[in-house]
Amino acid sequence: MLFEDVTRTLLRCVKNVFSMRDTPVPDSPHGQGASNAPHMDEETHNWPIPDQFVTEFDLLKYSYQATPLPLFHDGHIVEPSMANEVMNGAIVEAHFRIHQWRIQQFDSFQATVEGIVILRPAPRHHTSAYKRPHPKTTGNNEPEVKKTRHNAEASSSKI
Repeated sequence: MLFEDVTRTLLRCVKNVFSMRDTPVPDSPHGQGASNAPHMDEETHNWPIPDQFVTEFDLLKYSYQATPLPLFHDGHIVEPSMANEVMNGAIVEAHFRIHQWRIQQFDSFQATVEGIVILRPAPRHHTSAYKRPHPKTTGNNEPEVKKTRHNAEASSSKI
């Protein structure tokens, strides 16, 4: 899909992370022990899932299998849990297949991502240990006012 940004035209590609299995994997220990039963693949079994979605994922993984995005950096595949972090701001080379349909006078296109190679990683932003903290606030959420000679009260040394 093409969309306009403030600076340029961008291409957005989407890839399904899970695809339906040809034959569902039995979800009971008895069914998994059968000699001709399909087995869970390692990719789907070890797929990184946030704790809040584990229950839902356990219901889906017997009918769907993980098909991770083939993302490479320096000739090595990037683990799915690191994909967003590695791709954010990086310059990449995308390999995809384009399907085109013509129905009457209307053209329709579909792009399938085949692989992504990271050419240049995003610049890293290091936080400095020498940064100053925010000014301390008083109870009414206003910054503490430092005394200057303009707002200082006059004092006297008279007794």
